[in-house]
Amino acid sequence: MGVSGMLKAKQVGVVLSQVQSPGIISVMLLTQEGALLGSSTTNLSNAAIAAIAANIFVNYSKHKSLLGAVMLGSIIIRCDHGLVAVGSAGHLLVCVSADQSVPLGVLKKKLDVLKDGLEEPLSRMAQ
Repeated sequence: MGVSGMLKAKQVGVVLSQVQSPGIISVMLLTQEGALLGSSTTNLSNAAIAAIAANIFVNYSKHKSLLGAVMLGSIIIRCDHGLVAVGSAGHLLVCVSADQSVPLGVLKKKLDVLKDGLEEPLSRMAQ
């Protein structure tokens, strides 16, 4: 994925849609409080998914006793509609929602590629 330099607001949807493929419902960028900052689709349920996913991710991250000394990089949640993968990129979270046809490994790889590509631009935005 070719994400370099500063990430402009207009580019967020374009960058997120780069991992869109059959079975991927939506790709979202959100705050740790669950506020939706950008999405690859205009699905009305994105805001609810973002809020729930962020809440779960942040709460697991805070409970280091569950993780030992390991920092939480991502979490995958199995839902009725499929899977939701959440991971941190800079000070924000990336969320990929997929239906049940998407293999777990493919979903994890898409999340990792997106996190890696967004890490540097999002870190610069925080400075």
